[in-house]
Order: sequence, then C-alpha cells, then structure tokens
Amino acid sequence: MPKHKSKVKASVPKKVVPLPKIDIEKLKKMYGPVRDAQLKLRRLNTPQPIVVPGPSEQELKSLATKMGIDPQMVEKSEADRQKVISQVIADRQADSIKQAASVRKQLNSAAAGILGGISNVATLGSSKRYLVNEPISISPPANVEFEGSTISPGNSVAQFQVHAIDLGSSFGTAAVDYYFRWQNPSNYGTLISADALVLLHGTAKAATIPGWDTSTHDGALAINVGLDVAGFWNPTFESLGSGSANALTLIANSEVDQNFFYQHTVVKTANVLEFLDVQAKGPIAVPANGVVLLVVSISVNWGVDAGSIDVDFGPDPFNVMSPGVIVTQWV
Repeated sequence: MPKHKSKVKASVPKKVVPLPKIDIEKLKKMYGPVRDAQLKLRRLNTPQPIVVPGPSEQELKSLATKMGIDPQMVEKSEADRQKVISQVIADRQADSIKQAASVRKQLNSAAAGILGGISNVATLGSSKRYLVNEPISISPPANVEFEGSTISPGNSVAQFQVHAIDLGSSFGTAAVDYYFRWQNPSNYGTLISADALVLLHGTAKAATIPGWDTSTHDGALAINVGLDVAGFWNPTFESLGSGSANALTLIANSEVDQNFFYQHTVVKTANVLEFLDVQAKGPIAVPANGVVLLVVSISVNWGVDAGSIDVDFGPDPFNVMSPGVIVTQWV
C-alpha cells in the first residue's frame, strides 16, 4: 500500500513594514528644532563668569611705571614665553601625529572587542541585540570647520575642527551629528535601549590671551558625546530617550601678577583618545514595525573670557569614527 505523506503546514513569514523612504534634507529640518533646543540647553549650562571692568591698560601701565616696573620689559618677557609655548605646542602636535597609527590600533581593538561580544551574545534570554552600523547621513551644523565625512558600514568617519577666540567674553556650542535608524522587526510593540559607539582621535587646546588687566582670563571647553532616540511616528520628533558622556574638559585660567597688573598667557593642551559607549537606557517603547531615529552627536561646548579654544578632529590622522549603534530589544 502506498504510504500517506503527512501534511506539513508551511510557516507563514512575518510581514514587516518596509523602511520608509527618507528625504535627508527634510529629516534635518524636522529634527532641527530638537537639535536647536538641545544646543541651547548646553549653552545655558556653560559657566559664565561675571567680569567687573577694572582700570584701563594705560592706567595699569602708568601704575606699574610708578612702582619702578618697565611695561616694555613685561611685554617682552611675555613675547619670550609665547615663543617657548608655541614650540611646545608644535612638539606635542607632532608627537600626536607620530603616535597616530598606534592609537588607531588600540581604539579599533577596543571597538572590535565590544562588537565581538555583541555578535557572540546576539540573543540573551528574551532580549535581542542589533547592530545598526551605517548612518543614513552625517551632518554638521554651524560653528564647525568641516573637513569631510565618509559613510561606511562599521567605519563611518567625520573630520572637523572647532576654533573660538575673543578678547571679551563669548560662549557657544558646535556639534556634528550621525543619523542612524532602526526598525522594530516585530508586528508587536516592544521596548528597547540603545548604545552609541564612538572613537575619538584628536587634540584640544584652551588658552588665555595676555594683557594688562586685573580680571582673570579664561579659556574652557568640554567635548561630549550624546545619543538621542526619536520616533518616526511622532511628527514633532520628541525625544524618547537620551544619554551623554564627557570625553574631555579642559580649562585654562590666568592669574594677575599683583606686582605688574599683567596677565601672562596660560595654555593647556590634551590628546583626545577615547572609546565611548553612550547609553540611552530606556525603556523606550516602539510600536509594531516602528522606526526610530538614533542621533549620535559629538559636541564641543566652550566659554572664553579673553581666551581661546581649539579642537582638532581633522584632517588626517585625526577623526571621529562610529562603528554604529547597538539596539537591545527587551521584549
């Protein structure tokens, strides 16, 4: 007798709504108000000293002369200091460039370790992990000298510089944004958290401007990395979750020489060699087949009062690189 073959029901594939087509320029305009509000808050958080006007330069020089101090000799000593400082800065920059290959290797090794752990533990209990490794855009706003960017899976790079100098007082914020997106593959609502991975390779400098003055001169900067999660289903792009981490804070303060009433230059430099994992912890609710925008921002906050700041993440060998954003789906 012929054998009866058992009937096996074919599994029905889950229907996943395709990713929406995105007009990048329209996206930037829609997300723009959110970004502007965040930058405004960061500016408000920047310390702003109160400067009380003191005697004029000529009055201070006259007072120094009456005390038997030659103002020209004071200014000459500052010019000599400037030559030494400039040489030290040039030497440090050259050393940073010389060590670039070794630094890049160490940073890439750190990133590879994180990414390897993700691939080995893509599923853990009821949670799943996804690596979103290619941004849809890298966008610089104002206040950045943009050297260029390259979008590549797992290795998207931006190169830029930020410079500010003021004989008076000024404060500002500049940022470069990476736009990633992720879609909930489930036909059911879910909860997520997210981790932005960023490698920073550059240099920074804060300095004061010399001069005849009785008020302290300042140059201060902070480099931060932030992650903001917004939903495409929300027309206002209200933030659903966010996180931030400080990569560097650098402050230079001058001190008045009470004998001369003169501010000498103070300069502080630092290498910015960081691998950061910035978390938006959540829980962040995402509807069925919902698409979220993941914005990774590298921002520079500064405040100067007769001072200056310089941040270099480009050109080569300096840059900011992002391997991507890890999305953890909890249910």
